[in-house]
Amino acid sequence: MALQPFLKINTFKGTSNENFDEFERLLRAAINVGQIAAPQQVPFLQLNLGGGASNFYNSLTAAVRGN
Repeated sequence: MALQPFLKINTFKGTSNENFDEFERLLRAAINVGQIAAPQQVPFLQLNLGGGASNFYNSLTAAVRGN
């Protein structure tokens, strides 16, 4: 049974009152704890982005989004 569907961190929207470094730390910890395989890490990131952060991410080229 995979853990990925049960791992959820606060959505990062890119607002001025959010701390990206903290979000990144929690995201990496969730990936490690959940043992999320490399091909699933980008979709996991996408699930945890919202608002302006999601819009910005979606405006990037496919090559950048996958890196």
